Amino acid sequence: MKVKGYTKKELLALPVRDWDALSEYDTLYIVPTKETHESGYRLMAIVGALNKEGPIEIAAFCDDLCWEDANISAMSVRMDMVPTNNCVHIWGNGIRFRVGRGLSSTSLYVIDA
Repeated sequence: MKVKGYTKKELLALPVRDWDALSEYDTLYIVPTKETHESGYRLMAIVGALNKEGPIEIAAFCDDLCWEDANISAMSVRMDMVPTNNCVHIWGNGIRFRVGRGLSSTSLYVIDA
């Protein structure tokens, strides 16, 4: 998957899933936006990606991410920054990520692949 080739504009142009859906992805990208939530914090887009398809949709726009309890060590979760678009890249070996409802505070879960 070559996310380095995507611009922020392209990632933010992806389709947005229904706010009340629960979705699972192999990889997440946290994309900063220029919009501000009424809380005063900047909104971010959570972009879900599948290994074979690349980024497929925006799972949620939120100003707060909440990592919920998981049975997998947090050491399994890896994060870095994509150098070409300054987005946070979140992945892990043998795990997937479930993104909860697209609310101001959006929950992220680590699950077995």
